[in-house]
Amino acid sequence: MKATFRLGKYTVTEDSPLVGICDTPGDAHLGISVLPGNTRKALAVSLHEFAHAGGIPDRYLDGERDWAVDAARALWGMGWRRTGG
Repeated sequence: MKATFRLGKYTVTEDSPLVGICDTPGDAHLGISVLPGNTRKALAVSLHEFAHAGGIPDRYLDGERDWAVDAARALWGMGWRRTGG
């Protein structure tokens, strides 16, 4: 799928060999790769990588405590789940 964020138009795939990857502007192709599935961890990874694409600097995202994990826990507790597509 394609998604537009502050730093550009990204191709988003769910096939990350690691936990998550987000290309930076200047790369030949802008892509985000996240974990597949309908889990709280997959949600947290997606939020984290989307924040990178939104231009939030690494120093705010890749610290000792990842805000995306807290946000995913809160959303999961509110009943967030994927539904199809």
